[in-house]
Amino acid sequence: MTRPAISLVFTDLDNTLYDWVAWYSRAFYRMLDGAAARADVPRGQLLTEMQQLYRSRQGLEQPEALLHAPSIQRCFGSATRARQALARVFASYYHAAHGNGLRTYPGVRSTLQRMAALGVMVVGHTEAPANHAAARLRALGLEHAFVALLAAPAAPDDPTILADDSTELPFPVRCLNTDERKPNPAVVLDLCERLRVSPRSALYVGDSLARDVRMARDGGLWTAWARYGTSHDPRDWQRVVDVSPWTAAQRAAACQPMAEAEVAPHVVLHESFSELLQHFELAPAHYEHERPADSADDGMMEATAPQVELAAQ
Repeated sequence: MTRPAISLVFTDLDNTLYDWVAWYSRAFYRMLDGAAARADVPRGQLLTEMQQLYRSRQGLEQPEALLHAPSIQRCFGSATRARQALARVFASYYHAAHGNGLRTYPGVRSTLQRMAALGVMVVGHTEAPANHAAARLRALGLEHAFVALLAAPAAPDDPTILADDSTELPFPVRCLNTDERKPNPAVVLDLCERLRVSPRSALYVGDSLARDVRMARDGGLWTAWARYGTSHDPRDWQRVVDVSPWTAAQRAAACQPMAEAEVAPHVVLHESFSELLQHFELAPAHYEHERPADSADDGMMEATAPQVELAAQ
């Protein structure tokens, strides 16, 4: 059977290119432990406060919430003073954790290099805040593999994003509205149109059957399920569940084996991102540098050819 020719690859980031669960379970608790020690409050008390804050904010990637934890407010008097006192603690969220959990899955780096060398465009697509997604790509040295990033709006005034993380990215970023989030395929299809690539020449890679695979199949793209990204150390997963904004019922469900979704991917990646090369033919992308004349300017800059070299991990 002839392998489909792919010129454009959309890829989820967390738990597709790297084990987000392993990294987050270390990064968050490193920050929590440092703040608890600095403020001289019990770790469990601060964890409970962060759970409540994340529940009200409905998000896991808002470390700025720590500045508003009651224990931290009582200790330092204001968010401004807390930010100054906890500067090193916030820095540890990313920078001390880079060597302790934030690593690419097997085959990710070499496969992205091959895609870039062949002129295949790669677009990152994530529901993480744009500045956090960019910080992780930079930490892994992967930012030059992409021509664009689709992400949630950046977390505002985030103390964990240091000056070195705020330099200009080599690709454009589009921050998505709530109604544009997965599994809505509209944004993916819009970018296919802008880059003049048919959905049948585009591939979506992701770890979620319900969001990534369903969205891409609904849009007519080829799909690859990163099954390897659904396996995590139970201890890491439980630590993420413990701080999550989920209800008790949602937490219990999250700790159960993953139920089979009603959608099937075209390809299953069992152990490595590089298994893509067994199922798809990578073809140079013949895309236009000019935006279609009737396209509105929504802040998405034109994508440029991907860079071949990726920084060493």
